[in-house]
Amino acid sequence: MPLLQPTPQVPFVVPANDAVAYLAQMGIDVSRVLDALSAGEVAAGNTRRSAPVTAAGSRRWFSTTEEFRDYLSTENAWALADPNNRPLATSPDERYTLGIVGGNEATGSPDPAVAPKAHRKKGKATEEAVNQPTLFELERPTKNPLSLAAVNTPPPGGWFLLYYRAEDEIRCEVSLPAPDFQDGQFGSWLVRVILPAIPTTATANKITDIGGGDIDFLIA
Repeated sequence: MPLLQPTPQVPFVVPANDAVAYLAQMGIDVSRVLDALSAGEVAAGNTRRSAPVTAAGSRRWFSTTEEFRDYLSTENAWALADPNNRPLATSPDERYTLGIVGGNEATGSPDPAVAPKAHRKKGKATEEAVNQPTLFELERPTKNPLSLAAVNTPPPGGWFLLYYRAEDEIRCEVSLPAPDFQDGQFGSWLVRVILPAIPTTATANKITDIGGGDIDFLIA
């Protein structure tokens, strides 16, 4: 089947106060997402100035990924796999996969006109995975995102937890990209589930990856 060539569209945005009920349908507990991101914050904060400049961002991603995948696999029976070095979790019914990516400053914004990007470009395997059209994408309307089935039920597909460490908070979302990934970057999004921001008390001179993202080499 040839890949679709969709035009950028306004996604369906689930606000933070509805995120708990929405993601529960996928078997995801929002509090555990925030716990994983908090674990990443601790790991990044324990990085000393003598470490390489990429160390804090790497440790944030490592710890967030490990904590969240531990939760999904041990408590919710999600299957873990690392195809082409992409750490993924797959739901027991195989309707959903979840990857974890550091995003840019647009991450966590409730503005439907915003399209978050990955902080660092991703590899070919991510592109191929995202650009596989789902049944949801084939059937969805082209003009009226509010009429999507996603209003009530998360559509199947390859979802991502995106996070961004700002000066005084961590912004995050669990979102489903459209199949228009190219040049190492997400194009647009079908569904964006905005999570509550996590306030931080660390200062800029302690956390060395403010504005940064995940590891400083390409994830395939």
